[in-house]
Amino acid sequence: MHDITFRTRLFLCFLAIIVMALVLPGLYVRNGIKEEGIDETVRSARREAQLIRMQMESVSDWGTEALGPLFGRMGRALGIRITFVSHTGAVLAESSPGLLSLNDFDNHADRMEIMIAKQEGFGFSIRHSNTLNTDLVYAALPFAATGSLPDGYVRVAVPLSHVEERIAASERQWFAIVGLATLIALILAYVLAAHLERSFKEMIRVVESIATDPLNTGSRRRLHILPGREFRRLAAAVNDMADRTEEHVRTIAENKAQLKTILDVMNEGVLVIGEKGRIRLVNPALTRLFPQTRDSEGKYPVEVIPSAEIQQALDGLLSSPPDTSRLITLEIEPRPDMVLSVQLIRPREAVHDVLAVAVFHDISEMARLIKVRKEFVANVSHELRTPLTAIAGYAETLRDAAAEDPSVCVRFAETILRNARHMSVMVEDLLKLSRIESGAVPMEIQPVRASLILSDATASCQPQLATHGLHVETEIDPGLTVLADAHFIAQVFRNLIENACRYAPEGSVIAVRGETSPAPDGGEEALFTVRDDGPGIPEADISRVFERFYRVEKHRSSPASTGLGLAICKHIIERHAGRIWAEPGPGGRLKCTLPLAPVEKEREEKDAL
Repeated sequence: MHDITFRTRLFLCFLAIIVMALVLPGLYVRNGIKEEGIDETVRSARREAQLIRMQMESVSDWGTEALGPLFGRMGRALGIRITFVSHTGAVLAESSPGLLSLNDFDNHADRMEIMIAKQEGFGFSIRHSNTLNTDLVYAALPFAATGSLPDGYVRVAVPLSHVEERIAASERQWFAIVGLATLIALILAYVLAAHLERSFKEMIRVVESIATDPLNTGSRRRLHILPGREFRRLAAAVNDMADRTEEHVRTIAENKAQLKTILDVMNEGVLVIGEKGRIRLVNPALTRLFPQTRDSEGKYPVEVIPSAEIQQALDGLLSSPPDTSRLITLEIEPRPDMVLSVQLIRPREAVHDVLAVAVFHDISEMARLIKVRKEFVANVSHELRTPLTAIAGYAETLRDAAAEDPSVCVRFAETILRNARHMSVMVEDLLKLSRIESGAVPMEIQPVRASLILSDATASCQPQLATHGLHVETEIDPGLTVLADAHFIAQVFRNLIENACRYAPEGSVIAVRGETSPAPDGGEEALFTVRDDGPGIPEADISRVFERFYRVEKHRSSPASTGLGLAICKHIIERHAGRIWAEPGPGGRLKCTLPLAPVEKEREEKDAL
């Protein structure tokens, strides 16, 4: 048995494609013709029902007995069936009652077209008629009582036989066109198959020449030498070429994989610039820094990286002589919270269209820490300078005037003692904050009623509240239970209330509220709010009020405050897996969250009793 030749296989494939290309659209067109015919029939039935309804309104004084002959004449003229149905479903008039009287007709209230017309003003349905052996379109319109005619529905039935006739005519034309197109297409397919066979013979000679080129890249696959003279020499040539180039391809793939791995694991962003200064490659680290670089290949750097300095530096780098290697380092700040150190280098020789490479180092955290350290040193110096100056000044005065007035000695000694105690409290708070931040202070976290903690904190702040004539109003569920160390959370509430005392107007109210709130993970948490009627916190200071020694009003300093209270609150809340933040605007609003304690079912039943 002879093998099927390439020309025959190609010819059969063309034949299958031609048949599918002609048959499937024909089926689609046939279905479209049918749907279009049905839609046209429905529209025609609606128009005819409207005309009949208008005719009935003009002869409304005749009564329902005279409608039968009228419907018969109109139905024969239009080739349709006409029915007048009362609002209860009884047939009152019929164009072709046949051998049945009107009383023998079934109730039509449950007909689909009647029910739809009752709701929407027009209804239709398609049903098969066994009597006529064809599908009919039933269309119904409501009829308002006029003259001696009652309320009801005008229904017409139009046969779909003309639609089937249109489809049959279209199919005959389609078969003729398909036959002619298939014949022409088969002739063209045969000619094309013969031409492709000759082309493949030429391809064999080309592949043989490529196999002798060691720089050509090829596939790792091997072609099976199948029976049939067309592919024997081609398979042998491709296999020979693959043997020669396999080692080169493997080496290139390994190098590419290594380079991709290195770029993917780098923390530094890498930007590779290719021809005409356009982006050729970016690594995932750069995409994390600038998400808009995800699909940036072919664009200019300035289009995806908001920094004119980078584009200017690249332009200067690319304009230098191609045989020189240059390195440019600069710092940019694309966003207020981001500082990047960028190194740009141009290779001495372009490799695979690589004209320049930019490496982005994120030094935002380092810059922030340097800034915080400088401000911390400045703030500590400021906080210590005031009490130290007071101590030194009063000590010198005390030394010079001690013998003249003993009462001055007592007053100056009290001032020195007060400033010394303030410094002692400041140092103690610094040590406490350091221990809390490092985790050296153990915390006994257990379920505790938030109302009890808040009550203790409010009682401890009574001296400050009484001094300023302030009053604390609490709104908290007595059963709200949190997982916390009562001692440290009471200190948080004390610090927040004392902070409100320093800024609230005298005689005003400090509101403390506790409630359950949705947590970011989808559960619930306890949310506490401390609000006063003070000037509030400006938007620019919101992110820094919890830093050590940071003050919103730089000129305002309270001797009772060390500037560490809110920083201590922040680290205690974070040790409890909670969050603390401030809200801007008039009136101070500090909020914090704590995890809710799981309440056992037995305890809930006991509390309910």
